[in-house]
Amino acid sequence: MLVIIDPNSGPGAQADPNFTNAIATLKSKDFKVLGYVHTSYGQRDIQSVEDDINNWFSLYGDANIDGIFLDEASTNDQYFSYYQTLYNYIKSFGNKLVVLNPGTNIELKFFNIADKIVVFEDSESNYETFAYNNYSSENSDNVCTIVYSAPQDKVSFVETKSLQNNSTCDYITNGDNNTGYFYLSSYLK
Repeated sequence: MLVIIDPNSGPGAQADPNFTNAIATLKSKDFKVLGYVHTSYGQRDIQSVEDDINNWFSLYGDANIDGIFLDEASTNDQYFSYYQTLYNYIKSFGNKLVVLNPGTNIELKFFNIADKIVVFEDSESNYETFAYNNYSSENSDNVCTIVYSAPQDKVSFVETKSLQNNSTCDYITNGDNNTGYFYLSSYLK
């Protein structure tokens, strides 16, 4: 299971002892820990993004951070090289996971510069009308879906729809987009 850590919209300037302890606990239970880094849809200065990536590994320990979660990823093809540069930079630290989160459909070629991509991140009510691109050529564990504000009686619908669209990397929560990320979903199996 992957857990995204975000002490301060990124790693912050110094290690937070609370997060250091949380990471140690997660690692002891075989969770994969990803450091959160926002990219502002390709608008954030790439050096600032790389500095955050470097800080994750230097502040919290290379062995403790299994990869980077690049949030607010652009789906615009003009930013492909931006994300390719970040992918290569993250991989320069070793066999680290790279997760892109545009939160919506994206061209298949972006799977060449990410280990996993979040192709949907929104409420269950919006998920009902969401149409996936065709991701059948991709490994289903690399196609991720995040659904929040999902009532218990809709969990089966969300699971079925994501499976039908080749997405098995899923997170479903009854929490909203503010609270759903601060605790483990009661729907986890």
